[in-house]
Amino acid sequence: MKCRYLLIIFIGVLYLSTFNFTTSRYIGELQSDSDIVAIPILTLSNNQLEVKVEDMLPGETREVPFIVSNKENDQLNEVLLDYNIKITSDNIIPLTLELYNDKDEKLTLTENKTAEERMPYDAEATRNYKLKIIWNEKDNDYTYANKTSHISVELTGTQVIE
Repeated sequence: MKCRYLLIIFIGVLYLSTFNFTTSRYIGELQSDSDIVAIPILTLSNNQLEVKVEDMLPGETREVPFIVSNKENDQLNEVLLDYNIKITSDNIIPLTLELYNDKDEKLTLTENKTAEERMPYDAEATRNYKLKIIWNEKDNDYTYANKTSHISVELTGTQVIE
């Protein structure tokens, strides 16, 4: 009888020690002597791209240049980033929006967004873009008189972990 109790206690202790080992082996701490945090920086040259379309007429085209950079003032980006640009309009006036890179290549917009591009962190980088706003000459309905459209340029960056 005494042997049976010892066997049960031994199995219980063995079970508990195994259970504690398996749960504790996944717990860890990261210690650092530094309070420094890497700073992601991704800027749009004009945070508010002001485009006056109320004085546009059918058949006109406007070009708005802007720059995406990994530097702000004297601070350089410290993490690897992927970014995309989203361009939207409220479509009050029937405008066509096209985006061009610094090589004057028209970029494909999928769901109003560019494909992701990588922004480095080890050196200053700038990317020049041009937003072309086109009002087709055939869309000259009088109901567009005294109307305005709002165009939004949104820059979204995501940190890349390699």
